[in-house]
Amino acid sequence: VLIDGLAILVGMTVVQDSSTWTDGTFEVVAGVLGGQPLVSYFTACAAISTLGLQCTLLMLAARVIQGMASMDSLPRVLATVHPRYHTPWVAMLALCGVMGLFMNVDFVHLAELEMWFYALSTVMKFAALAVLREKEPSAPRPFRVPVRSKLGMRVFCAVPVCCCLLMLARSNLHNHLIGLAGCTMSMLAALLHTLRAPQSRKGFIDFSALDDL
Repeated sequence: VLIDGLAILVGMTVVQDSSTWTDGTFEVVAGVLGGQPLVSYFTACAAISTLGLQCTLLMLAARVIQGMASMDSLPRVLATVHPRYHTPWVAMLALCGVMGLFMNVDFVHLAELEMWFYALSTVMKFAALAVLREKEPSAPRPFRVPVRSKLGMRVFCAVPVCCCLLMLARSNLHNHLIGLAGCTMSMLAALLHTLRAPQSRKGFIDFSALDDL
């Protein structure tokens, strides 16, 4: 946040009218401050950063799909891992194919939908945090939020939840419809998994017990 804030402040000293800012404004700022060498350096760093972020998100999403496939929520073939590198390569290829379908969709619209689902998932995470802290306060955890009182925990969860709900309320109807459709499909998939999965495989998967992870 500090680095982004400093970059914006430097940019505002060069392009003071914020209404004229576009996707390439920082390149204009780099050109004014350092000329073409700084523009080339800035562009290369931006490309490498974007590629690294994309690879990270791809791997994270692929692991989620692998875990769901290991629990029979998705086809088992998606749980296949590379015999040497232990990467979920089938899930990664499937994700790349799905992302390719959205290549021609407006980026702003995709960003709004991504934040819609992110806000909803964040609300669910904080709700789970509050409920589990009250129902299972002594359960072993790799990290514990340093808030001991129930009131403090509720306040701790309420602030980000309110921000997420505010963002959801400001979203347009089109995003709401697509988001609700996605949530409905997720709930149907979870219900189908509950009905089809063997009793021994129901519940949470223990990733620490899997050698290929």
